[in-house]
Amino acid sequence: WTERFNGAFRLESQTMGVLPEYRGLRIANLLKKQQAELAWREGIGVVHWTADPLQYPNAAL
Repeated sequence: WTERFNGAFRLESQTMGVLPEYRGLRIANLLKKQQAELAWREGIGVVHWTADPLQYPNAAL
């Protein structure tokens, strides 16, 4: 979702998943980079990603 942050839009990204058989291939990293690039193209200068700190693999991009 998006919201205003200091007068500009920001993107809030809370959930993203990769099927178990595709994990470890850096797919999540590529998806997040693509998400950031698309946001930038749309004029969104801030992307806020969240991850459960108790789930290390979720935050290990």
